[in-house]
Amino acid sequence: MYGLSLSLSVMSLTCYTCVFPAISPLDCVMVPQDCSSGQQCLYSTATATKGSLSVALHEKSCAVPSQCGLSGVKHAAGFNFSYTNKCCNIDLCNAAELSFPCCMILKRFVRFYSERFIVS
Repeated sequence: MYGLSLSLSVMSLTCYTCVFPAISPLDCVMVPQDCSSGQQCLYSTATATKGSLSVALHEKSCAVPSQCGLSGVKHAAGFNFSYTNKCCNIDLCNAAELSFPCCMILKRFVRFYSERFIVS
């Protein structure tokens, strides 16, 4: 009798990472990155105002779950940045701001079918 061996492994996510922190979500040069096991996809926004100057930074990366849902204040370059971290746990789900879950589902649907049915 032949034996059948099944191995189960924890799947890791693929998330977008910004090459550099971006001052606009559109400025982020997104590169897919395979995350370590147990990590989620992060989208973080940090904003600061000093006098008449306002600065916003956007970051995308892999994150450990303890970083998810955090918000607070960090001091950098003479600014007090208020930041908010949001996470999701579907491949490439941090492509857009996470306030539009319907759009993430639509993007995933289009990506799924385009990879399978469109021949280059």
